[in-house]
Order: sequence, then structure tokens, then C-alpha cells
Amino acid sequence: MAFTKSFILFIGLAFFACACSSDEEEGEPCNSVINAIGLSIEIRDSESNEFIDAGIIVTAKDGAHRERMSLLTNSEDSTRIYGGAYDSPGTYRILVSGKGYENFVSPEIMVVLREDGCHVKNERRTYTIKRF
Repeated sequence: MAFTKSFILFIGLAFFACACSSDEEEGEPCNSVINAIGLSIEIRDSESNEFIDAGIIVTAKDGAHRERMSLLTNSEDSTRIYGGAYDSPGTYRILVSGKGYENFVSPEIMVVLREDGCHVKNERRTYTIKRF
């Protein structure tokens, strides 16, 4: 009985490894542990053109699904973005709200899977929002 369970587990793992063995466009192996970021969003003040990193909420909306986007900093050059839609294809709108700023809703953004079907392609956008 233990042999049968081990054999079934081995076959299942082998199938999973084969399903995720293709290379991505950047040469990284398909890996279910690594989640590719689908949306990289910069929010800037319309007057100063400065990146806004405090006092606003940035949300990605795909149908009924809403996801609060995370503020991320690139360790190499210290650029900042709001990131979300990790390996989640869909048709998104970005919603921005915050004290002192007008609410903002973006046009639709399509997040699609890469050709290998492993992870999503990153969609990067910059939006400016107005103060009251």
C-alpha cells in the first residue's frame, strides 16, 4: 500500500514538473512559486509630477474582484511602483483615491498570459491625478 501511494505521488510530481518545465521569455524556468507581477502602476501628482507614495489607495479591479495594490521599491535604482495582479490575467481598471486628490479611474488594461502560458505579461502604466 505504501508503495502505491509513493508511486502515485511520484507520478503526480513528475506530471507537475513536466507541466511547468518550459522556459519563459526572459529565460527563467516556469515556476509556480514565483508570481509574475501583472500590473506596474506609477501614480504622480499632476502639478509637481512627483510620485505619490503616501495618503492614497490604489486598487486594481477586474469585474467583481478588487485587489489593493502594494507599494514596491526596486532595489537596484529605488524606483517605486504600485504592483498587483500577480499571475492573474484579466481586464483591469485602476482606482485611485486619497485625501486631497480627486478620485481617478483608469481606462481598461488587459493583463494576459505569456505565450508559454506560465506567467502573465507585465503591463506598466503611469497616471497623474489632480489635487482638489
